[in-house]
Amino acid sequence: MADYQPLRLQLVEDLTGRRQFQQYIQRYHPLGYRFPYGAQLRYVVKGRAPSPDVLACLLFTSAAWKMVPRDAWIGWSNQARRANLPRVVNNGRFLILPWVKVPHLASHILALAARQLPSDWLRAYGAQMRYL
Repeated sequence: MADYQPLRLQLVEDLTGRRQFQQYIQRYHPLGYRFPYGAQLRYVVKGRAPSPDVLACLLFTSAAWKMVPRDAWIGWSNQARRANLPRVVNNGRFLILPWVKVPHLASHILALAARQLPSDWLRAYGAQMRYL
């Protein structure tokens, strides 16, 4: 793991990056790639600079409008759901590329995402996330 530190969670914002992201997910993720609807942020994970190698991909999307089990578990009324749903973010895809063999990498990536995603989501969509 030390060979890759510090990890960088890089927001994918350009067309070339989105195409590469889509190809990785389509080719290597068990669920493939489906165009995400609603709010979304795509990330690639890279290791120590200046290495251009992508280690992993993450996709975060806005939550589904209605999910009875989720809404019941949270205890939301329709009004509360409408008010709070923009603050709920779904991890739609998480892929460590198959040739990357780094122990504990997933935990490090998820910790990094948990720290960086709230500010990126706020900047992109004006909604403050909440952890449930």
